[in-house]
Amino acid sequence: LVGARYDNVNIKGTYDLDVESFEDKKNLNVFIPRLTAMYSITDYLKARASFSQGYRAPQAFDEDLHIETVGGAAMFTMLSPDLKTERSNSFNASLNYTKSIGSVQTNIVLEGFHTKLNDVFITSDPTQLPSGVAVATKRNGSGATVTGANIESSFAFSRKMSFQLGATIQSAKYSEEEVIWQDDDENDVTT
Repeated sequence: LVGARYDNVNIKGTYDLDVESFEDKKNLNVFIPRLTAMYSITDYLKARASFSQGYRAPQAFDEDLHIETVGGAAMFTMLSPDLKTERSNSFNASLNYTKSIGSVQTNIVLEGFHTKLNDVFITSDPTQLPSGVAVATKRNGSGATVTGANIESSFAFSRKMSFQLGATIQSAKYSEEEVIWQDDDENDVTT
């Protein structure tokens, strides 16, 4: 199966912080392809593989403000002028075993996945404006990867009784260490 999607994202945001005000305006065009293949090895064993791209458009939702007000001080999130769309490239491969063993219907899936995120979003550099309002900047980082494996199984003993079990192990890491905040004293850094 082959598929694709095309999105046009138009961002128009105005921040009116009483004394200060600024705008975020961006127009993005994003093409997203997908490809999936399946091969029947036997009547009860199938192999699947897929590649897909995804994206997250630059955004600063109200939820960003709500998270920052928990500590009692309001902090707004501003988009960096050169903020790019966060993109992902995902690869997935799996084996699916489906067979009745005696009176038990058995289904077992073994799956591996790897996703590479490019231009990952990072909120950093909080600054207090002369009005006392704090503003953090959402910018692009170097990237990140998520890799892992998954197993799922189900056993149906009858119409009324079945057993399911699943487990996932994964690793998620930034490609490079990212500086989120740095004080004027350059020895005080948060990563």
